[in-house]
Amino acid sequence: MKNFWKFPWSYSQVFLFVGSVLFGLLVIQLTTESPNIHVSAWPWNFTLLTASICTLFLASVLFRNHFLTRFLTSPPMVIGILSYLCLFAVVLGISPQAETASFNVLGSWPFSFLIALFLAVLGLATLKRMIPFKRRNVGFLLYHGGLFVIVSVMVFSSGDIERFRMPAVIGEKAVQAFDYNDDEQKRPIEMPFSIKLKKFVMEEYPPTLTLIDHSTGINVTKNRNELVEVKEDARGKLNGWQITIHKFLPSAFLIEGEFRSFNSEGSTAAVYIKATNIKTGSTKEGWVGAGSHIQKPIMLSLGDNELLVMAQPESKLFRSELVLSGQNGDEKEAIVEVNRPTTYAGWKIYQASFDQSRGKWSKLSVFDVVRDPWFPAIQVGAVLFLLGMVHMFWTGIVLMSKGYTKE
Repeated sequence: MKNFWKFPWSYSQVFLFVGSVLFGLLVIQLTTESPNIHVSAWPWNFTLLTASICTLFLASVLFRNHFLTRFLTSPPMVIGILSYLCLFAVVLGISPQAETASFNVLGSWPFSFLIALFLAVLGLATLKRMIPFKRRNVGFLLYHGGLFVIVSVMVFSSGDIERFRMPAVIGEKAVQAFDYNDDEQKRPIEMPFSIKLKKFVMEEYPPTLTLIDHSTGINVTKNRNELVEVKEDARGKLNGWQITIHKFLPSAFLIEGEFRSFNSEGSTAAVYIKATNIKTGSTKEGWVGAGSHIQKPIMLSLGDNELLVMAQPESKLFRSELVLSGQNGDEKEAIVEVNRPTTYAGWKIYQASFDQSRGKWSKLSVFDVVRDPWFPAIQVGAVLFLLGMVHMFWTGIVLMSKGYTKE
């Protein structure tokens, strides 16, 4: 056992050592109920990042051949760190983290230590190839240097990222937002720009017909694949009933017991249905409507405590047409969709939600507004990273074309 810990370490010692440190930090944090680690805002985060880079540079120049420097950049250490990062990635994928939680994996002591170790190893490996400079290392330097820029900026910029939630009502200018993680206090924050919602548009998937239990309201359709999609002259089977749609109105109002086509706020999809019991041949027919914030849903009783209902259509796409105004009077018209934000005055504006109770008739649209002043630096890192990949790929092709083989 004494010789087991003798340098240089192989994969077994590295995995055991790093794993023990991570486990020890986790135990200490949980038992002492210590808070998560948060990166300070400007200028302290920039100062710490600069000091870290300078330290790595000095270590690479002054202690280039020191056993600790060589150990940190050795394959066992690199593979060990990447393996534990993959493990954390799996944990994050299984268990999404809330920023306001008392324990957050991304801010925990073990993860913070692992990221710091990863940046140290990546920085030393990059500087080792940079000094002295050799032309054949250009691809390596671009690839690893770009990765170092991306990860380090993402870590140290977290204290400067601002995230707020900003609601807007049609026809009114919204100038206040609310803390993204402060749902209880709802303290307003004055924004340097305003949002005027001109129009909210939502596209829906076709509604479906299903069966529910009259007493419990629980969906009793045995096979979810049997759900009948609502469209003109559609047919389908539900729990032994043959369902036939004789009339379909995409937008309608119930007037004197009958749905009539009328496209106005509060209208609902409605169908006239004939249901035939496949075993007994008995029939039921009548109107079924999904309902809205104005109209109650209309259901058709099939007996035996079964009700035929139309489920509320699910949203396929929703977007907002906006007019953005700055403090200097500049205006910009924009359309914001889910995953298609717009940018204004250094802020990213994302479509977040709407008034669920009104559906496509919502007069309210909610936006996530995000400002990340470090984002251009991440873009620079991404460009370097991609250039490095292209360079190494092209170099490999050139070497293969010359008949190069590794001895």
